[in-house]
Amino acid sequence: MIARPVNLPNVPRGELLSSGRNLTKARVYAQQREGKPAVLKSVSHQILCVRWLAGRRGLDREERAYRLLAGVRGVPALLARSGPDFLECERIEGRRLDHCPRRSLPLEVFDRLQQVIRQAHERGVAHGDLHRRDVIVDGSDYPWVLDWATAMVRAGPGGWLRAALFRRWMEVDRRAVEKLRRRYGAGGDTGADPLEPAWWPHRLIWRLKRLGKPRRPSGGQAR
Repeated sequence: MIARPVNLPNVPRGELLSSGRNLTKARVYAQQREGKPAVLKSVSHQILCVRWLAGRRGLDREERAYRLLAGVRGVPALLARSGPDFLECERIEGRRLDHCPRRSLPLEVFDRLQQVIRQAHERGVAHGDLHRRDVIVDGSDYPWVLDWATAMVRAGPGGWLRAALFRRWMEVDRRAVEKLRRRYGAGGDTGADPLEPAWWPHRLIWRLKRLGKPRRPSGGQAR
């Protein structure tokens, strides 16, 4: 049974694994729970307004996603929600995708990743921001999807608008898997640009990130 104790401002923290890429991201610490590896996500370091508007909401979305995806291989298990500022989940040992050389992984890894995402969609959860820092490949070449703080669930208020947004979110997930397959799969095509995102907000961000980057030559060898 998943523990849900009251808020514990002095929750013990182990080794800092991630300090967060921006002010809205949780810090991640290594933990041990009942002798097993775990991670603690904390937003207690954030200033109050950010914690209320972003940090806690992200942990709420992540908790809900983990509960809906309980038992899916490829999604860490939720262990505890120690109040609004802390969340503990299973720690997966392996290689994060952004630490792997390009075109170095068997294509079966991405077939399995596609299956993990498909099962999530069938349970009514879409990740929404799947990238190379969110995937760990374990010793048996099985992918695990982390950081569901951006997840959207199909059930809830919103009617047709929510349903339309959820379909878009699923499409973003599917295209993210293909992008990772092309970049890290053995024999993947790295000569072409990554797949452009399907939804206009993601597409706009994708285009802005590419501003100023040198273009690849259209044919022949680079000079």
